Amino acid sequence: MYSKKLLLIQLILASSLAAFATYTTAAEDDDAIKRAKAFPHAGGDIREFRVGVPVDDLPALGYRRFACGQNGKPPVQRLEGWNDYATCPADSEGLYEVAFQYDNDDAGESVEGTGVAGHPVLISLLLNSEGIVDGIRFFTDPEASSYNIRRSYILAGIARTRFGWQGFECVDLPRKGGEFELGGVFHKERCVKDFGDRTIAIEKYFYRAPDGKVNKAFLEIRRNVD
Repeated sequence: MYSKKLLLIQLILASSLAAFATYTTAAEDDDAIKRAKAFPHAGGDIREFRVGVPVDDLPALGYRRFACGQNGKPPVQRLEGWNDYATCPADSEGLYEVAFQYDNDDAGESVEGTGVAGHPVLISLLLNSEGIVDGIRFFTDPEASSYNIRRSYILAGIARTRFGWQGFECVDLPRKGGEFELGGVFHKERCVKDFGDRTIAIEKYFYRAPDGKVNKAFLEIRRNVD
């Protein structure tokens, strides 16, 4: 009798833990945001990177695997370094996207691949035709481990904390057919904050779509030009 009760308790506990692993890392977790490391920024917006900087002033060490970025898709065309930006195709705004990775021998974070605040990301710079950094962007890495993907959208809240929670104007993006709550939660939001010299946009997505779960975050910092 005792063994049957023990087995029942173990089954209930296992079920509860499975639900926790699926949903609680995706819920708004204020404690996790408070505990999260601030973005490493060394005087810049992310690390030493800041919009308005000329390509010749970008760091020569600490970064590797330069490539032409593809707006969140894995890069294909490899580059020797920052100064090869103009060999990439320009986007509709005439900007060249250079993707890169942190050199993990120098990186201060213990995270798979390139990380921001403990989350694996695809990061890139947007340079104009004069070689000035007009933008910095990152997407949570869709090829990260299942654990990191489950908590991807939390990075959006950490980013808002890093740049000051107040002052962001947020709008819910349109919900399409077949998009539903995931574990009682639905997020499809874009928040924008104007700092005068630059504008920061942060997006978070967490819901169930017809082709599966959507759980990701996006940040872009753009230089404001008169």
